[in-house]
Amino acid sequence: MTATIDLDLQVREFAEAVRLELADLGADEVDELTDGLEADLSEQAGDSEGFTLGDPADYASELRSAAGLPERVSSRPSISESISSQSTRIWRGFVGSVRSSKLGASVLDFLASIRPVWWVARALLGAFLISQLAGRGWNVGAFNFFTVATLLVISVQWGRGLWMPRLWFRVVRTLANVLAVLVLPFALIAGMSYVTTYNYFQTYQTDSAPAGLSRDGRQVTNIFAYDSDGNPVKGVQLFDQDGKALSVRTDSTSPFLYAGGDSYLVPSAKTVGGSGWNVFPLARISQSAVESSTDRLSAGVIPDAVLFPFVTVRPLLAAPVVTAGGTPTAQSTSAPVTTPSPSPTTAPPSPAPTP
Repeated sequence: MTATIDLDLQVREFAEAVRLELADLGADEVDELTDGLEADLSEQAGDSEGFTLGDPADYASELRSAAGLPERVSSRPSISESISSQSTRIWRGFVGSVRSSKLGASVLDFLASIRPVWWVARALLGAFLISQLAGRGWNVGAFNFFTVATLLVISVQWGRGLWMPRLWFRVVRTLANVLAVLVLPFALIAGMSYVTTYNYFQTYQTDSAPAGLSRDGRQVTNIFAYDSDGNPVKGVQLFDQDGKALSVRTDSTSPFLYAGGDSYLVPSAKTVGGSGWNVFPLARISQSAVESSTDRLSAGVIPDAVLFPFVTVRPLLAAPVVTAGGTPTAQSTSAPVTTPSPSPTTAPPSPAPTP
């Protein structure tokens, strides 16, 4: 299948070169001389195992002679014709020298079989170059998607020998191939850099996620709960959506949680195994209650209860009650508004008994 595609491409290119040699004739004469040329060449190639296309100029001369037309008047070729002719001659000489060896012929056959892969790669490299020149960056976006899709269609059609009505299109295709080869190493470096950067940020986001709980980027060290009537509730056990104990501890190996100043927070002792980090509010101890040698709570020390931030908070609305007119109204339980807890004060010493 690949060999057939490769032969068809060679036949089309040969026919284009023959028409170019007949360009001095009128369009009708060229169409009459070359009508069905591709089909005839393909049929000859299928009938003869060692069929070769030969030189397009000689073939065009034979067509002129058979039709009784004069030879082409020599004229100074254009720049595009000179470049195309020279590049074609060099390329055919190179391919012929490589195919002269069995290994070279095998390599060329393999490269011909993966030619469609190069068509796709050429389009991607062209889109990469355009994105860099446009300052868009090589990412997933509408601009890059449209560029890749457009260049992919053009690259595949050029690879099939189509969409090249003029000679200079073949020059553009050759220059595009050269440019794509030059851009290839830069594209590979950019791709590797993108993958490395993406992996870095993925690792950074995973590693930089803070332990414990946080609110607006600030660590949460304690939680205070109030019931529906706005009254404080102690000994509340909290769990997350997966049923795991909710903890504010940042270091799983430390028995304390630093709370600022010279105080620490400790878990509730009313749980099995002392794993009461999800029982709120947490109790407080002073730094002096910790034995420096063992980093444990000193014997006989009872943690202090932490004051709630408010004595009461605004209660929740009760279930709506349907009035006589049929209109539901929300009822609120009677409770004082949010009131801050008083700061703890030191009680005055009791008077000493008189003798």
